[in-house]
Amino acid sequence: PMAVLGGELARRGVEARVVALAEYADLAGRYGAEAVPIRADLTSALETARRHPRVAGTAFGQGWLLRRWVSEVAGPVADAVLKAARPGDSLLSGILGAGAAVAAAEGLGGRAATVLFTAQLPTVYRDSHCFASWFGPWDAYNRWGTGLSWSVAASLGAPLAAEVRRRVGRRGRRGPGAEPKTGLRGRLGALARYE
Repeated sequence: PMAVLGGELARRGVEARVVALAEYADLAGRYGAEAVPIRADLTSALETARRHPRVAGTAFGQGWLLRRWVSEVAGPVADAVLKAARPGDSLLSGILGAGAAVAAAEGLGGRAATVLFTAQLPTVYRDSHCFASWFGPWDAYNRWGTGLSWSVAASLGAPLAAEVRRRVGRRGRRGPGAEPKTGLRGRLGALARYE
């Protein structure tokens, strides 16, 4: 999704760069945006999952394995993000990189936005994501579950956010994905009102 979005921005005359794992850099650049490769790959994540199939077979285990891999590749990802970003840029990221985008944007005097493009991401609408079976008939329960889901998903990228913050000289923030305390509520409120 980011490659297509970057390509469309480039087609419209906006300077756009897409940060992607080196093995996907050609694909990311195919749509017209400049691809900035991350000098890391998925090998260690896939090997760890193969060695520990019971862990990889649970939602908790998958989250743990993903956060572990993010910790391993935080340095090369931060290198690529900071190579791609320019002072004043708007940085768009998925939820895994949301905290890193915020840190880089703050450090470079830019702006950050999180793009929701998969059914695994939390929204307050049952039909919009893959955990619809967990929804109940109570709006308050669904909002609480959506907030929890957002916090968990954003926290998986926390090691990357911490590395980018360190490199741009920003102090650490508390909370999942390095979001400001009010950021989660504000974002969820916007999602709840969006139709």
